[in-house]
Amino acid sequence: MGLTKRRDSYYVEFRVIESADGTSWTLASGVPGTRKKRWKVGCLNKTIAREMEAAIKTRLLLGHEKTEQAKPILFKEWATAYLNLESIKTLRSYQDRLEIIERQLISFFGGKVLTEIKPHDVEAFRAQRKKKDGTKPSIQTVNNDHVVLKHCLNVAIRRGLLQINPATRVPLPDPQNARERVLTEEEWSKLYEAAKGHLKPVPYSPISWARDLVRLSV
Repeated sequence: MGLTKRRDSYYVEFRVIESADGTSWTLASGVPGTRKKRWKVGCLNKTIAREMEAAIKTRLLLGHEKTEQAKPILFKEWATAYLNLESIKTLRSYQDRLEIIERQLISFFGGKVLTEIKPHDVEAFRAQRKKKDGTKPSIQTVNNDHVVLKHCLNVAIRRGLLQINPATRVPLPDPQNARERVLTEEEWSKLYEAAKGHLKPVPYSPISWARDLVRLSV
């Protein structure tokens, strides 16, 4: 325990113990199971450093000194930390995640406190998502953003920063990638000639028949 001067600042150190809920530190000199915890005072003035030391000690005695887990963390702070994790940087999809997080997720969720993001915020993100040209992207593109958000928040849960992942409570809609296209008369004729007899009902319009045949073949 004491005040230490370094090149950038004074530092103060106390032996502390974490509360049962993991949200605060309590002064615990000489108590088994304690750990040393260091605080950066933020100045090189010894008089001010002493005052800061006394203030920190008072908060510790009262159990008011919050742990890192209890301090509000903005989404942009966690997202930046997430992108710097070695386990994330080595993923083959890292560049895609980087672009999605920096261009889409941080721009929307960045200023929100991590623990205060709710399912309706995720729904709002999906609804406002736009491409660079201002047009609406495909459902699959928005789903990709959603999946990255879910993983980012799941990692936060594993690190004790979050209790519930709001992104998992919003379902991903089916992208319905299958597209319907009307054949030209020439394409329909070729398809009709190549088709088996049971696929040639009469009378039947060429366009309707071609559509149904395409559906049957998918």
